[in-house]
Amino acid sequence: MSLGVPLKIMHEAVHHIVTVELKTGEMFTGYMAEAEDTMNVRLDEVQMVTRDGRPMSLEQVYLRGSQIRFVVIPDVFKYAPMFKKIRANAKSKNMQQIREKARQVRGIGTSYQIGFGIVEEMINKYFIVILNLNNKFFMPNSLKYLVIYRHETEKLIASYLIEAGSEEPLKSESTKVCFELKRNQLRIDERQKIDSANGSWFCKIDDKGLFYLVLGISTYPERHAYTLIQEIQNEFNRLGNDSLKDDASLKLHIKKPLRELGLKYNDLVSLDKIYQAQQNVDQTKIVMEDNIKQMINNGQQLDVLSIKAEDLNKNAKSFAKNSAELASIMYWRNMKLKIIIGLIILAGLLYIIVPIIIKVSASN
Repeated sequence: MSLGVPLKIMHEAVHHIVTVELKTGEMFTGYMAEAEDTMNVRLDEVQMVTRDGRPMSLEQVYLRGSQIRFVVIPDVFKYAPMFKKIRANAKSKNMQQIREKARQVRGIGTSYQIGFGIVEEMINKYFIVILNLNNKFFMPNSLKYLVIYRHETEKLIASYLIEAGSEEPLKSESTKVCFELKRNQLRIDERQKIDSANGSWFCKIDDKGLFYLVLGISTYPERHAYTLIQEIQNEFNRLGNDSLKDDASLKLHIKKPLRELGLKYNDLVSLDKIYQAQQNVDQTKIVMEDNIKQMINNGQQLDVLSIKAEDLNKNAKSFAKNSAELASIMYWRNMKLKIIIGLIILAGLLYIIVPIIIKVSASN
């Protein structure tokens, strides 16, 4: 039994990054290690988002096909050869029938045009959705940890952990960074970047004696890190001087803004147009690399076909030559046979006619 388009896509997506959403609302993003004909999938190096939005890191998960709502695969798969066949078949159908089918499947009055619209219609019919993996829910975290310390007491005021996992290692590292900044006598509003095994710490101290530490990936843009710190400072500036002395009041006030700002600046795609353009360039590079590989494969196939064509041409010439020689041999065999038959007939006639002539001559 032949596989349908969705299952073929699932098998093609093996060893690629995909995102799977379950009917229960959980989302899993990771490398698809295995896909079965029953739509069961196994993912490695998984980033999970629970129904309430909490991120988690998992080494491996196995998902049942009956529980899958949809699968998100890379955009590059829309150039798959199977879709070329679909578009070619779609052109041979009646346009009115295609529009009617689109209305029935999607339940809307908008018709589809021949091309990628037909492909999208077939994909949506089987709950396989092709989306851009630059979606903010599926991107890896750019920020990891936000923390605020008081300069005098080195006491932690508030923190927010963006990356899934334990907070203790990052809290311990932030304490060391705070101690180093204090030892280096960081001046008010002076900026300093400290690299570590977990990424890069972006640090700043204000005139109220508060340390602001932001931990991000090593390539996180500095302008966004310090803009984030400035927005956190603005939240504290709304409080009076008396409230700034009370650590409990500060923690209560900054808890929600710290979380909102952390999520905002973690999404570089929507925040930074340059980063978004870079992501688009990287995606285009992947598509172009695949196209180049396909061209190389096509060129190799053409070379193989050319060699086979030359071999066939040689074989055809040899066959024609052998055929001509065989035709000549058969011709002379037939001529010999005809001559022998003619001589036998002539001998028979002479055997009959000669005695008659002799007898007639003797009687005369």
